[in-house]
Amino acid sequence: MFPALMRTVNPAIQHIQDVVYFQRKAIDNLKANLATYPCMDRQPLPMKNGKTIQFYVNTLMSANTVPISEGTPGSPIDNGSVKNTVTISQYGDYMSFSDLIDKTGISPIVKEQAVELGYAASLSVDLLNYTQFDATAAADSVARQDIPVGSYMNASAARQAYHSLLARDVKPKDGGFFPGIMHPLQAFDYTNDNTAGGVLDLLKYNDYGRIKSGIQGNSVLTLDGIRWVISTKVPTTANYLSGGNTGYHAYVIGKNAFLCTSLSFTDVPD
Repeated sequence: MFPALMRTVNPAIQHIQDVVYFQRKAIDNLKANLATYPCMDRQPLPMKNGKTIQFYVNTLMSANTVPISEGTPGSPIDNGSVKNTVTISQYGDYMSFSDLIDKTGISPIVKEQAVELGYAASLSVDLLNYTQFDATAAADSVARQDIPVGSYMNASAARQAYHSLLARDVKPKDGGFFPGIMHPLQAFDYTNDNTAGGVLDLLKYNDYGRIKSGIQGNSVLTLDGIRWVISTKVPTTANYLSGGNTGYHAYVIGKNAFLCTSLSFTDVPD
């Protein structure tokens, strides 16, 4: 305690009164986890080869259960393929800085804003991917399942997605799991699913669940063949199923479901 008549700084010493120390590094802002890019299967497009890359898939052959006669090979079977293409597009934004502000500013403004611009680029990739995910699901009713109004994200819905993919001969990604993306609010419902055979019920008998239950960082759980992560950028549907609620989209993605390319594997920023 200072005596009542003591002054810590004399008001007459003017050059001290207005001194402020400025932190020269920005406080981290709130960036979302962008989860779609790791779900894509990337294909190279070398430089100087145009803007379009063409893929193809060989058509499946049917089983033949009719034996042939010796010396008579029979008729040849049909063969063919299905092609598809990806055409790259360019997206761009920029900022401008004077050399004066670069040389006199108290913080590395160009470097800092380059980080922000990189996040904006990654966000653009994420949203473009979600648009394609939703367009694909809308075109194939088997690839889409709607949870009834009044129900929540649960183990049963996840298992339905997993086994629906297997029923279409869709393969998991390398490592044996399907990547899954859900909103944190869905993850709350999922990790609190206490129905019989639900998530909490399974975790009682699962060492992994006892060690790492709930959300750790951006990971939720690896359960029922799906490795779930969270992202706040998943699309939503207003007035979901005319129930007056907001529906959050969740995704389970198989191997080679979505292909992407970029010039010489130009990667998106972390």
